[in-house]
Amino acid sequence: MEVRPGYKKTEVGVIPEDWCVRKIRELCEYQNGTSLERFFNHVDGLKVISIGNYSVIGSYIDNGVYISLKHKKNVGKFVLRQNDLTMSLNDKTSAGAIIGRVLLIEQDDLFVFNQRTMRLRPKHNVSPAYLHHTINADRAHSALVDLAKPGTQIYINTDDVIDLALPVPPFPEQEAIAEALSDVDAHIEFLEQLVAKKRHVKRGVMQELLTARKRLPKFSGNWVMENLSNVGVVTMGQSPPGSSYSTNALAMPLLNGAADLTAEGITVSQYTNSPTRVSKSGDLLFCIRATIGNRQVADREYCLGRGVAALTVNAAYDCAFIGYQLDELFGAMSSQSEGGVIKGLRKDDVGAFKIRLPMEKAEQAAIATILSDMDKEIAALEVKLTKARQLKQGMMQELLTGRIRLV
Repeated sequence: MEVRPGYKKTEVGVIPEDWCVRKIRELCEYQNGTSLERFFNHVDGLKVISIGNYSVIGSYIDNGVYISLKHKKNVGKFVLRQNDLTMSLNDKTSAGAIIGRVLLIEQDDLFVFNQRTMRLRPKHNVSPAYLHHTINADRAHSALVDLAKPGTQIYINTDDVIDLALPVPPFPEQEAIAEALSDVDAHIEFLEQLVAKKRHVKRGVMQELLTARKRLPKFSGNWVMENLSNVGVVTMGQSPPGSSYSTNALAMPLLNGAADLTAEGITVSQYTNSPTRVSKSGDLLFCIRATIGNRQVADREYCLGRGVAALTVNAAYDCAFIGYQLDELFGAMSSQSEGGVIKGLRKDDVGAFKIRLPMEKAEQAAIATILSDMDKEIAALEVKLTKARQLKQGMMQELLTGRIRLV
């Protein structure tokens, strides 16, 4: 590979000539955690950092575990200072999503680190924020995952961590890179909090409007309880003959439970030339095995495989309103499912569920419009959040390799 002028090829890739490559042991003092479980409480004190507190992007997940301040002397060696980093040395699964992730501590005497984590304390002329970004970046994280030892919970050794090589720009550029990426992080956090707030508000509005605790202006008619079977026609899925499966996208798409109905929509991986149970465009689709719920609106005809049901709503009812009531039912569906390890619902179970609804279709539609508008607002924010995350990913690829220089 040709290296352009001003750059050099190194063990961590092509970087600017005035950058260097250093191992973590050269950049940080380090210390392993120890078992502190005997001091845990769920009330207050120092926040504990264990492997369950790391997100897949290197942010802190609060699970409400503390060590009382009266035990601070007992755990003093493990109390963290501002600008310390902590790293997860284990993963709860074999996938490695959180192993090697690092958290940046922003305040003295707020956190304490537990076993299966380690502290990295940056030395002079090493930016803690730069290390936080570069260790959590794809290259360093993938390298740490490759070093993980197998087991029910994969793990990495301290020696492997401290021997990890990182690209290191001059200190002013470290700070400039960290500042740019931290600004994007702040924007992402703002959008995440805004999405969470909007979802919370929508949750409250649903509880008010879908139970008639709050009525819309101009509507005063009665509300009734109806079985789902009286609201529409329930069609339960059934696996088509094995010989009918197809890779031809011109065949009818086949839905198979939670594998195809996702939180984001409908994902089709299989097709069939011999559809058995078929849904119509506009039907309400939902899972009835394993993951109960995941309600979606059919955008075309689908073959309903095992674990999927469809509700064709009668013309007397507003389909969107019934969809929101279905969302409210999924908790009850889960609690009443049968079948052992893989739970499931029968047609009679689904049809017997009761929903509350106004007798006037116009009121149903008005409520659905309010909730739909809230959904659109949340979806627009989620698009902005996705773009912000993509922007950060692109910035990391450019800034952390020196392809774009800030100093």
